[in-house]
Amino acid sequence: MHEPLTVAAALDLVLAQAAPLPPEETPLYAAAGRVLARDVRAVRDLPAFDNSQMDGYALHLQHDVLATNGQPLEFRIVGSLPAGSSGSYELTGLETVRVFTGGPLPANANAVVMQEQMERVAPTHVRLQASVERGQFIRRAGSDVRAGEVALHAGDVLTPAAIGLLASLGATAAPVHRTPWVAILSTGDELVPLGHEPGPNQTIEGNSLMLAAALGALGIEQVRIGREPDDPAAIRHALGALLEGTDVLLITGGVSVGEHDHVKGLLEELGVEQVFWRVRQRPGKPLYCGRRGATIVLGLPGNPASTLFTFYHYVWPLLRTMQGFVGTAAHLRRRRAWLETPARGIGGLTQFLRGQLWESPEGEGWVRALGGQGSHQMRPFALANCLIVLPERDGMYGAGEGVECLVLP
Repeated sequence: MHEPLTVAAALDLVLAQAAPLPPEETPLYAAAGRVLARDVRAVRDLPAFDNSQMDGYALHLQHDVLATNGQPLEFRIVGSLPAGSSGSYELTGLETVRVFTGGPLPANANAVVMQEQMERVAPTHVRLQASVERGQFIRRAGSDVRAGEVALHAGDVLTPAAIGLLASLGATAAPVHRTPWVAILSTGDELVPLGHEPGPNQTIEGNSLMLAAALGALGIEQVRIGREPDDPAAIRHALGALLEGTDVLLITGGVSVGEHDHVKGLLEELGVEQVFWRVRQRPGKPLYCGRRGATIVLGLPGNPASTLFTFYHYVWPLLRTMQGFVGTAAHLRRRRAWLETPARGIGGLTQFLRGQLWESPEGEGWVRALGGQGSHQMRPFALANCLIVLPERDGMYGAGEGVECLVLP
């Protein structure tokens, strides 16, 4: 039997199974938060035409005009160009056209004066009240993006601003990495489905719903779910069905060393090649990783806190990598903080404690471990906003000692 891996080695092996999934065209209204699979080039200039940045008056100046205490300049109003107008003008001499934000400009306009800086002295005349520089308050065609230029690059995340940019360029869909197809199988004689009254020594199965909710935070909402007792034939049949057409199969329970832990052997029968089994960590030591073809299999411990921890530390970055996220963007955010109270380390195991992280008025991070760190205890997890990482070390971590925290989504 192979020795358990370190946390770092196990995570490296999980991520080695992952690659960004192929692109798919997704409507813009459904593409927020997704990652572009290829560059997107502008098919038109943005803005598409010269337009005014302000409500005001367009001028054609031979040179910059400075405000003086001498004779102020007066301009004759020869027309108006509201937003969306199809009219056209060409200015000569001391002529001006009334313009509006986003509206077109006269063909030879080279400055816009804000309406607050023009005094109306007659129905057809205005007087300049400020200095003017050529080019001021004009949005030139293509000043944001030129036709043919790469507007967004492969690997860019489609934020609301990026969605707005693509929409302005006329795109109706975006080439993003496909969302992973995920299946969940929960095993155990002691489990009863949600909505059923548990009998003696039974418990309501919540792992599948918990994992489906965590997957929803990744934008993965179409999830196949199976539940089976500790019956080898039933589990084998369910595994065979869920391995088909699945990118990632998550199994909860049945991967430890008990007489009723059938999953590892059944996966081997079904052609799943083991990548590793067991990690030097608490919670979640009996973590399993395997692969059959393009399908990645992760056997998560059945205790709910262990299930959710292993999901966040291993499955979350795996799925984010498949969605196209790279580097630290694929992982939970890390934050250094000071321990409020002491915590005991365990030699030979990396501990992940459910904790509450906050920031002092001075901007320093502080964290406390919550009471109740058993792998079956979910209330502390429900109250936690981070996982405190205590590397393999026997002895106490003192109050005020710096630790690393994984910020929960």
